[in-house]
Amino acid sequence: MANIFKIDNLRSELLERQIPMVTVWNRLEGRPRSVDFTRALRAEVRDALWMLTRQWQMGELHGDDAGSPVLAKVQLSQAVLDGFQARDAAVSALDPAVPLEAVVERRPLDIFRSGGLGAIDLRLAIGRRFVKSIPAPYRAALIGQWPFAAPDPLDAADTDRVAHLEVWATLRAIAGRAMDGYRLYEHLVAAPGNKPWGAVTVLDVDKPALIKAGERLVDFVNSIFETTDAEVAWDPHHLEHRFAVTAPVEDGDKRFVAEEYPGGRLDWTSFSIDPASAKGSGKWGDPICVIPTNTRFDGMPDPRWWAFEDGRTNLGDVRADTTDLARLLYLEFALSYGNDWFTIPVELPVGVIAKVEGLAVTNVFGERLWIEPAGRGRRSREYRPRGARWGRRASTASSTHSAAGPAARRRRRPSRPSPTRFAGEARSRAPRT
Repeated sequence: MANIFKIDNLRSELLERQIPMVTVWNRLEGRPRSVDFTRALRAEVRDALWMLTRQWQMGELHGDDAGSPVLAKVQLSQAVLDGFQARDAAVSALDPAVPLEAVVERRPLDIFRSGGLGAIDLRLAIGRRFVKSIPAPYRAALIGQWPFAAPDPLDAADTDRVAHLEVWATLRAIAGRAMDGYRLYEHLVAAPGNKPWGAVTVLDVDKPALIKAGERLVDFVNSIFETTDAEVAWDPHHLEHRFAVTAPVEDGDKRFVAEEYPGGRLDWTSFSIDPASAKGSGKWGDPICVIPTNTRFDGMPDPRWWAFEDGRTNLGDVRADTTDLARLLYLEFALSYGNDWFTIPVELPVGVIAKVEGLAVTNVFGERLWIEPAGRGRRSREYRPRGARWGRRASTASSTHSAAGPAARRRRRPSRPSPTRFAGEARSRAPRT
């Protein structure tokens, strides 16, 4: 009798599927024997020596004779920005209610005038907003007062509109049916006495409502478009913005120059200090006591094992050549020394330039240390020749856009603010390091 459980050629049997099979999956689950999870939550380690050897292997038992900061006392000086200069134009007053990015990037509103009739979608939106805010009996009449004109194929002035089939079809569709809101806006701002109804007959009782609707329309257009008729900061030859701002300090106006601002977010790193301007500081405030926190950045490696990290940044995939010093420094900082840096949070009002006049840090051992800018310490003077000091996170002196006029571009050096004491505090209480 043949043995049905003996298979001579397993490969051929599987390929030809001569023996039918049913696959069954079993799931292995833990079955608690008690309703008390106290011991399970303790996560007891059976081999504590193994854990200690792993810590020794990864260098976690090596320590430095240093303490983490637990308290920081900061003395700041603040100066409010009050002047703006676009390229080589005259300095004008800076409105603190408008974001500086909007002031820098504003330009004349030419989009509505391009080709004689530009931005048709915006014109429609502005007109629709006005039509919805006025009484219904006047809507048709005011649409006829400020209409879109249909292009005439026989008119040479409409050649560019007729040549584009989509533009021609759009204007034919909205002609006589929708209001040209920007034409109405130009009429209202042309003279203070202009009224939105134009030549349309309006009852005296309805005139205040139409005037109010016209005022709201002007405010709406002015709120969504930041325009200017003066010289703009945009430099078309270099495709970037060039401007300067001023702030009053002790010995005059301090000038901060942005020579190569491409647009987007504007921060203090975009500015350089004009060496021909004032050298003083702004108004001193009260010292601020804060708790330093660990510095965090996107893709930062977790300092502990068995932790999920942010997968959006893969530092292991960064390719750096031996001559790519900047990338190598970044990787060294991120992978080896990222968790050695601390951030001191300080809240500042909008539209001010702040300078750190003094910083004292207290560590976990109770030691109080006076922190100086990079390039000013004793080691820097010993190991670096004069004029070759290097530092980061400090404003630099600019020589290409000063009040005296453009000059040749030179190498920039970090500014070196002088050390100072807290207001009403003795020098001996802030020892140097």
